[in-house]
Amino acid sequence: MDVSVVLATYKRPEILKTTLESFSHMVCGDLKWDLWVVDNAGDAVTKKIVDSWDGRLPIHYLVESKAGKNNALNRALSEINGQLVVLTDDDIIATPDWLEKVWQGVQRWP
Repeated sequence: MDVSVVLATYKRPEILKTTLESFSHMVCGDLKWDLWVVDNAGDAVTKKIVDSWDGRLPIHYLVESKAGKNNALNRALSEINGQLVVLTDDDIIATPDWLEKVWQGVQRWP
């Protein structure tokens, strides 16, 4: 895996839905990547939204019951295997070339 993208979310399903939609439009070429959504509430609606993207995004769902964004992000670290870990927020709108540009930047300036 080249890149593992991790985002934490807490009871913001509509915002998360928009973010995941933006990820579905990314063009990544040969870049191997996956997306880890860590739910800091164990919210059924959030899980349903994440599950709806299975097969369309390389997506994984985790729950962290201990409150706090850092706890949620840290929950994913033992699961991921990307050479590069990108921590982001549940309210970003990824441009189609976002992840490819991040990867290229890391290759130029390791």
